[in-house]
Order: sequence, then structure tokens, then C-alpha cells
Amino acid sequence: MADVVVIITKKCKMEDGSYDVTSASAEVKAEVKAEAKSHYSRVMIMGGHVDWTASAATDIYDYAARTIKRGPEMKVARYDHASVTLSDGKIAVFGGVNEAESALSSCEVFDPKSNSFREVGHMLRKRSCPAACLLPDKRVFICGGGGEGCNRPDYSNSSSCEFYTPEDNTFAASKAKLRTGRIAFTASLMRNGKVLVCGGYNGFFDLRTTEIYDPVTDSFSNGPQMVNKRSGHTATVLADGRILITGGDCGARSHSTEIYDPETNSFSMGQTMGAAGYSHYSALLPDGKVFFGGGFTFDHKQAVEIYDPVEFSFSTEFDLLQVRDYASAALF
Repeated sequence: MADVVVIITKKCKMEDGSYDVTSASAEVKAEVKAEAKSHYSRVMIMGGHVDWTASAATDIYDYAARTIKRGPEMKVARYDHASVTLSDGKIAVFGGVNEAESALSSCEVFDPKSNSFREVGHMLRKRSCPAACLLPDKRVFICGGGGEGCNRPDYSNSSSCEFYTPEDNTFAASKAKLRTGRIAFTASLMRNGKVLVCGGYNGFFDLRTTEIYDPVTDSFSNGPQMVNKRSGHTATVLADGRILITGGDCGARSHSTEIYDPETNSFSMGQTMGAAGYSHYSALLPDGKVFFGGGFTFDHKQAVEIYDPVEFSFSTEFDLLQVRDYASAALF
């Protein structure tokens, strides 16, 4: 992996999230670009809260062609679910909340070859607002989430974790327990094979705590604290291995972003997003830029926003076909 050093300095006023960012050198920019490699170029946007109810609709954004079109419907209408791109390019969707505002245990998989979804079974527990990520051994690690729905979440299972094995569509319990039960948080696979869990809501407060899951020991340890408390945010692993945290239900700081550096095991403030929001969705694009869409704001968020980690900038591309809150997105 190329060594990428981006120096970020911030002002003293932590309350308003103000910051100054230096310009990257040409050498650093070249290294960041060199890290950005992916043969996937489309983003599938799935489900969400549409017109105040759970949706099964999907949209497909083709980054190469700069087009967006309607995709196939999911088998189950859902929002506040988790989705993961599997090692074979399929997309797995886990849990969420249905039209009756009940938490789901059902899961389904999108196959790009057939351009369709199929149900693949049920998790061991119902999970609304869970987090999930693909492990190095090709299993999916699913953690947290409320058990009754986001309007009346049951936090008794919000520390539990399980595995999904795509090869035979089976689910198995993990012995690991989150140190803090949480919903509306993120889980991101780092290059060392461990998983960074960030923020969320514990039933009383938004969180700035993080945890690190080790698949080798199947256990969690405490991680560094984020700069801001966040729930309903996104976490995107950048091409150079850093993790971009954006938005969230964090009051005046919902425009703000921060970056986790695995080399220093610490967070620092990042750029300001063009539109504030939470419960939006994101995906890393093939050129290393980051796609953002949806989310809940005062006027709802319909525009696609693109973050360029080389130029440290956010830009707006065009409007989505459908306003969606609490949806998910995955590259394929």
C-alpha cells in the first residue's frame, strides 16, 4: 500500500466544527489516485422511507455513464436496513423496518446477472438500524440494531452480533457482544482485517464512542472517540484506507465530517458537506471519490453529492429519481 499523508489542522472551536485543511502535494494526490481501483461502477440505492412508508423500490446510478434509472424491486419493502457488496459482486440486504413499523429478520440478495432479488433466509434476530460489513473470509458480520422497530426499539439485542455465510445462505451467532448496545451506527472493514464500529444511539444518547472488532478473537475492544457524537451517519472506507465519517443526527454539526486514520488510530475534522443530513447513504466510487445521496433534512435531500478526497471538496451532480430517507447504497 502506498504511504499517503494528508495533514489536517483544526481551529480551537470544537463546538462549531470549524477547521483549516492544507492542500495535498502532487505526490500525495498521485498516490491517492493510484489506490483507487475497482471494477464496479454502478451504485444500487435500495428501499428507504418514501412518502413516509417503507419502500421496496431501487434505483441504479451508473457513475461511468452519469445516468440513473429505476432498478428491480426488492422482495420486501424496508428501511433502516443494512446492505453489503459480497465478494462475488452480489449485494446482500439485512433486516430493517417494514410498512407496519416492525423490525425485520428477513434478508435478500441482489444478483446483477439476473437483475433480480431473491430471499435467502432470516437472521437469528430481528434488527432495525443494524450495521454490517464483509469480512476477509467472505462472511458478513452483522451487529447491533433494535428488535422492535425504530419507533419503539428493543435495545435488549442491540449488542448482539452474528455472521452470514453467502456460500450456503446460513446465519450463525457470534460470541462477541458490542461493549455498548447501539442502533443507527456504522461498521467498516479496515485493511488490517478488523472492523471499526462508530457512534450510533444507545436508547438515551447519541454516541461518539467507537469499538474495534477482531474476527480472529471474535471480540470487541474500545476504540478512540470521534470528534462529534453521531447517529444516522455514514462511514466510507477511502481508497487509501482512511475512513470518512459524514453527517448524522448531531445538531448543528450535521454538515460536518471527520476522518479516521488507522495509522494513528485517531479522528480529525474533515470538510463541510454541501447539505446537512442524517440517515443518508454513501458508496466508494471506482475512481476513489465518494457518492452521497438521500437522507433527512428540513427539505429532504434529493441531490447526489460527490466527495473528492484528492481535492478535499464536495460537489453536487444531479437530483435522484426519488427522495429517500433511511435507505442504503452499495457498489456493484
